[in-house]
Amino acid sequence: MGLISLDIPDLFQILVASFAGAILCLDRILVQVMLSRPIVLATIIGMMMGRPFTGLTVGALIEMFWVNKYPLGTYAPPNDSVVAVLTTITVVILGKTMHSDPKEILILCILLYIPVGILSQKLEYLTARFNEQLSKNAILEAESSGEEFQNITPLPSVFMYFLYSLSLIGVFLTIGILFIPWLFHILPLFAHKALSFAYYPLPLIGVAVVLTTNRQKKTPLYFSGVFVIATLINETLEWI
Repeated sequence: MGLISLDIPDLFQILVASFAGAILCLDRILVQVMLSRPIVLATIIGMMMGRPFTGLTVGALIEMFWVNKYPLGTYAPPNDSVVAVLTTITVVILGKTMHSDPKEILILCILLYIPVGILSQKLEYLTARFNEQLSKNAILEAESSGEEFQNITPLPSVFMYFLYSLSLIGVFLTIGILFIPWLFHILPLFAHKALSFAYYPLPLIGVAVVLTTNRQKKTPLYFSGVFVIATLINETLEWI
């Protein structure tokens, strides 16, 4: 009970989305044009799988969760890109194969995949050491070769990061698709209600993170004003 069956189109879709996600994760170290941000990355993956709104929802939730974590100096933030890829693919696949509340599935996937972002944060320090060793080797070769020194290509580092991202996605996506349906079905009723309720306060937690990260003093005032206006408009429309 709880196991799902995937047909060939689903498996092909998962494979293509995983490769695309690993390629887009390269933006974290290579191009850096914000394609690796969860709200962009998850939306692209969602579009590729025919569920753009699901991808946008996943990306927005993960984006707000770690919006105050950004690379400074030698600090590597949690890998929210990999979490966005994993969550989007899993939610889309399980949403098509499981007849359950999509909100509960989405929240459960995010909660289970967040530790992957923290784990990959630790692993990224290993890739940084690998790049540092390449840099040292290049300096040593430049000092010893003189005029015969040849340019060092960054391709080994890029290829290693791609394999690192693809391996994380492949391993945890396999575990997630096999394990999450089983876990979802054995959860007691109160746990399902908690997942359903968590769908609504989770964005508020993200907004709180955004407000505390923003240094503008008037931002909370503007946000509160927009919230009050939106509430009044909603109430007025209901009366009409």
